[in-house]
Amino acid sequence: MSLRSQQSLRGVSLTELLVALTIALVFVGGVAAAFVQIIKASDEAEAQIRGHAAARSAVDKIGTELRSLTISTGPQFQEFLLRNSELAYGDNYDNDGDGRVDEESIDGFDNDFGGSGDWTIASDTHAMVNAFVERAAYVGVPDLGDADIDEDFVFNNDVLAFIVPPSAGTPRQRVIYRIDTFDGEDNVLVREVTIGPTDSGFATDPIDFVEPVVFDVVNFNVLAWNANSDAISPAADTPYWVTEWDTALKTFPLSVINAPFGTPPFKLPAAFHLTITINAEGVPLPDVGDWPPPGGTGNIKTVTVQSIVNVESVIKDNRYRLFVRES
Repeated sequence: MSLRSQQSLRGVSLTELLVALTIALVFVGGVAAAFVQIIKASDEAEAQIRGHAAARSAVDKIGTELRSLTISTGPQFQEFLLRNSELAYGDNYDNDGDGRVDEESIDGFDNDFGGSGDWTIASDTHAMVNAFVERAAYVGVPDLGDADIDEDFVFNNDVLAFIVPPSAGTPRQRVIYRIDTFDGEDNVLVREVTIGPTDSGFATDPIDFVEPVVFDVVNFNVLAWNANSDAISPAADTPYWVTEWDTALKTFPLSVINAPFGTPPFKLPAAFHLTITINAEGVPLPDVGDWPPPGGTGNIKTVTVQSIVNVESVIKDNRYRLFVRES
């Protein structure tokens, strides 16, 4: 037998076997790590999709009821209350890249930490529709909708309470939305309903039933569009968003903005800006860990849905058309 034949028949040495196994393990480990990352990314994407769908459904549900609010001279339909309740933290991410986290309130003003703000004229965002400019009165001033306005915000737990008028056999109802505990689970946006309430105020009638709207909610914020003369706006003599509203306080001598003296004010807002933020970590909030600040230093992945809802009975009122929209 030749030397070449003897070399081709000899066994694999231990060293060669170890090298081959090492290469194989490195390859399998890389594949496994990539697979784990793919699964993780898939779970995160699924959590984002679920959170967005849940938040969108909640916003749509609230918006449908707000559209039905009715202007009336009688007190039975004019009960409306919005209470602002700002928390001390947000998601603990630097969402706008300015080196700070959770520095703004959701109020439509450029009020970053310390009051200095970060809005510039380059942040101005207005759509051109044919020859018209969207939000023309707010061109050149910082307002909700511009970049750098309310982009890195602290969370809220606002309270929204109003009367739903009767319709098609459904009695008049008082509805309250807030983040609360439901069946032992925290951070649930609930809908509390009182059927056939009296006209004596929010705290006097017992709640008939409570239903969950969406779970794992970290932020519920509502702004109301104020078309009355007590509006504080970045553009002079124009309506703007407010963080609180109490129908009982909207009385003479207030009037519709730009209207002659003696014109009664709107008891109800003309529109609402709704913001709902939901945990999108893929695990329940109690399992997130090291959040929220100041006790924790971690952050939390979330999804936020925002929407503007018009109150048809207000914006179609002649006072709104003559003194607000046409001014």
